[in-house]
Amino acid sequence: MKHQCDAAGHVLLVVDNANDPATRAVAEQFAREYVIEERTGLSHARNRALDEVQTEWILYFDDDGIAHPDLLANLSDAITCHPEAVAIGGWFDHILPDSTPDWVKHYYRTPLKPSPAGSFTKLAEGEYLFGGIMAFRVSALRAVGGFDPALGMSGRKVGYGEDDGIQDQLRKAGYDIHYEPKMGMDHHVQQHKQTIEDRINMARAHGYSSGYLMESRKSLFWLLRMYVRIACFTLPYDLARIVFRPNFKWQNAIVSVASKLAHAFGVYRGSNRDQRK
Repeated sequence: MKHQCDAAGHVLLVVDNANDPATRAVAEQFAREYVIEERTGLSHARNRALDEVQTEWILYFDDDGIAHPDLLANLSDAITCHPEAVAIGGWFDHILPDSTPDWVKHYYRTPLKPSPAGSFTKLAEGEYLFGGIMAFRVSALRAVGGFDPALGMSGRKVGYGEDDGIQDQLRKAGYDIHYEPKMGMDHHVQQHKQTIEDRINMARAHGYSSGYLMESRKSLFWLLRMYVRIACFTLPYDLARIVFRPNFKWQNAIVSVASKLAHAFGVYRGSNRDQRK
């Protein structure tokens, strides 16, 4: 963030969710404000930031991301040109370590964008901003209660869905979600995303958050039907891809099949959690 071409008037707040002395030492060099959030979890950290800020807008940004130099300038322009907006986000490309296996590169071939639109646009239902680069009007975010602490990363526990969940709440409150393609960052792909087991665990966590946010339960019959569909269609298809697509490795086939199974199980578990909304 220190390389932003328009950093004046912005406040950098670091929320330390691990109470780590090393984190504090680094943060104090760059951050104007620094707070410790004792309750572990990304949603707790984001809500703490929401409680602390005194600005009209808040931008949530991943700690392993590198903002494009014009990020803040383009966000400011979008806010000025679209005063009706309450949620604005961007896109990101990937930074892969040199040691990244070829089969892992399969998942990071292109940048991730919430929409193919080439200019500021309202996202359709089912389209969501990415949690690592999204900004909100503080009053609107507070009005819907902030992020759900049951969702998102928490310590070493992999979790997702808090960013989709808050956007669902904003939409239910009558607000729109907007994408600004001029807002971008480069995102480091961490080592914990580079094993078969990790990819499967990520799929299960994504499935759980999707199920958690559903209005109705998924039955055991639904889960069994999904398993049969994966066995009958996904498995033979991926075996064929190993043979006919040189860039599709055996690891990709395992991840493809196992991740779909894990995702379906996650949806089933998430939709059948003990306390439903």
